[in-house]
Amino acid sequence: MPPYAQDAKRLSLLFDYGVATDREVIEWADSQIVALDSPPDALMQLAVTRPTDTASIISHLHTLSTDAEFWPAFRAALARIYQHVVAHPTDAERIANDIYRTVLMFSDVPEEFTFVYHFDDAFSLAREGTFGDEATVLREFTDELQRFTTAA
Repeated sequence: MPPYAQDAKRLSLLFDYGVATDREVIEWADSQIVALDSPPDALMQLAVTRPTDTASIISHLHTLSTDAEFWPAFRAALARIYQHVVAHPTDAERIANDIYRTVLMFSDVPEEFTFVYHFDDAFSLAREGTFGDEATVLREFTDELQRFTTAA
């Protein structure tokens, strides 16, 4: 596996979830080009992509992460998601839904990630006043995400 593949997959997830910025991704590409003796074309293309060209950024990240292992990249992304949710709690429900939809794409989800099944509904039920309250759901969600800050 190329040395940049795992990081590209992690960044791809973070970009998809609205946690990583376009400029951050492009700066990462620049740093990888400097670090590699022979950077791949997709990395070179990513480095010169206009920040507003979201489709190209996603496409290049997907190309660069083709050989990556999904679950380790997802685990690493959760540490950064925790930091984002703490700083931007109003994004928590959207991010909970995004990571829920990601995990749904897999039939064999590692036990450590099954907590995501709970929070998509929990945020919705609390917001509607059906069950629980939003502050408690947010605290429980951040507590679950925080477990990944030491593993990242």
